[in-house]
Amino acid sequence: ERSGGGLWAEEQFLESRATSRLSSWRIVEMPYTSVTHCAFLAASYLTPRDVLYVRNHGPVPAVAVEDADDHTIHFCAGAEEVAALSLAELRNRFETIQVPSILQCAGNRAADNLVANGIEGNGFAASDDEFIGLGMLGNIRWGGFRLSDLVQALVPESIRARWNVGDLHVTFE
Repeated sequence: ERSGGGLWAEEQFLESRATSRLSSWRIVEMPYTSVTHCAFLAASYLTPRDVLYVRNHGPVPAVAVEDADDHTIHFCAGAEEVAALSLAELRNRFETIQVPSILQCAGNRAADNLVANGIEGNGFAASDDEFIGLGMLGNIRWGGFRLSDLVQALVPESIRARWNVGDLHVTFE
């Protein structure tokens, strides 16, 4: 699958991938993984989208612009689905915000991690990530909905009451 087919095939032909291939250092083709060149990081306060690093752990669904309003997002608390809303419904119900922020991959500096901690028990050893230095970062502007607003509105109080906030983990699939 990693050589050009299967689950990853469709996203490899997106226009954004072609642009990224020209402006970044590619580590792996499938799933497509690249790092941001330092020159782009230094050139502007915000890192342009088409030069920002790409790190995917699964295929990215292709949603055509004309279909975006109808695209449905499912919200689950554990195995229980608590809501399913289209993007249009989300835009109508929740405030859209923009927040400038540094975006950095948790695997950034994997090469340094190997040097500091050795190979034994290190998840980066002998993987495509072994050579990642500092290039998986950028200064971006996030746009969307506050997760806290979504949780407050969509997850029933009976479920939220059982949560220990320190134990929460959000997964986007």
